[in-house]
Amino acid sequence: MTSSKELPVLVSETDHIASSLTDRNRQHFNTTAHTYDNVERKKVAQRCAQAILEEFGIYEENRDLINTNSEDGESARNLGTIGGCSHIHDVDSERLSGPDVVIGKLDEDTTELLDFASGTGLISQQLCPYVHSILGVDTSEKMTEIYNQKCWQQGLSSNEMQAVCVDLFEIGIPEIKNGVVMSRENDPLKGRKFDVIVCASSYHHLPDIQPATLILASYLKPGGHLVVVDLALNPDYSYKFHNHQSSHTVKYPGGFSEGELVEAFEKTGLLENVKIRKAFHINMVESEGKEHPFDFFLVRGQRRRVDY
Repeated sequence: MTSSKELPVLVSETDHIASSLTDRNRQHFNTTAHTYDNVERKKVAQRCAQAILEEFGIYEENRDLINTNSEDGESARNLGTIGGCSHIHDVDSERLSGPDVVIGKLDEDTTELLDFASGTGLISQQLCPYVHSILGVDTSEKMTEIYNQKCWQQGLSSNEMQAVCVDLFEIGIPEIKNGVVMSRENDPLKGRKFDVIVCASSYHHLPDIQPATLILASYLKPGGHLVVVDLALNPDYSYKFHNHQSSHTVKYPGGFSEGELVEAFEKTGLLENVKIRKAFHINMVESEGKEHPFDFFLVRGQRRRVDY
C-alpha cells in the first residue's frame, strides 16, 4: 500500500487552482443557497442518506421526508434546472444493492458524525435521529447559515447538530509520522475526531480527491468510517448531471470510475477495509428535455485501529 508520505506536495500552482475552484464553489453556493432546497435535490439527498444508513444496517424503505405538496415543493418543481442539477423526472429511482456486510452500528448516545460539504443540511437532517451529534462543515457562509437556522427552528441544540463555515483543506495535508497523524496548531476543528465522516454528492466538486480523502481520514477516530456517495462515471450521460449554470464549480463533471475512488481511499495509508458498491440509480431530465440514467457509487473505508 502506498504510504501517505508519497503523496505529491501541493505546489503553489496547484494551490492556486484549488483555491480558485474553492472560491468558485463558495460564490456559487452563496448565491444559490436560498433556492437550493428544491424537491429534486431533496430526493437525491434522501437516496444518498438511505444508502449511508444501509451501510450501518438501517433500512427504511418507506421513509420520505419530502412533502411534494408543500409550498416549497411546488416552487421547487417550477425551478426546473435552476441551481445546478438536472431535473429529476418523476423521481424514477431504485436502490441497486445493499452492502454485503454492514460496517457497524450507529449509536444515538455516542456516535459523533461529521457531514462534509454539508450544504443546507439535507443529509444531516436524515442522519440526525441515529447519532449523538453531527457537525456540518461547508465553505459557503450562506449554506451554513441556512443549516443552522434549520437546527434552531427544529429545537436542536448546537451539541446535537451544528454547522461551521471552514475550509478543511486550506491548511494542507497533515504531517504523518509512522502512521500517526500529528496535531496541527491551525486545525480549524481543534483536533476533534469523529466516529463517522460522510460526504454525499459533493466529491466531484473537489479540486483533487486524493489529498482531500487523506485530510478527511485524518479526522476519524481509530476504527471510524469514511463514507462517500457520488456519481458513477458514464461517458455517455454522467457529464450532463450539471447544467451550464454550475459546471464551472465541478472538477469531475462526469463523476468517478470505481478505480478512482478506491485508489483515493487506499492511497491515504490511513484507511483499510475499503469497499465500493453501486448504491442507487436515478433517471433525470437535462436542460434539452432528454432523460438520462445516473448511477451513484458508495465507497467506504475504515480508519486503522492501530497506527503503524
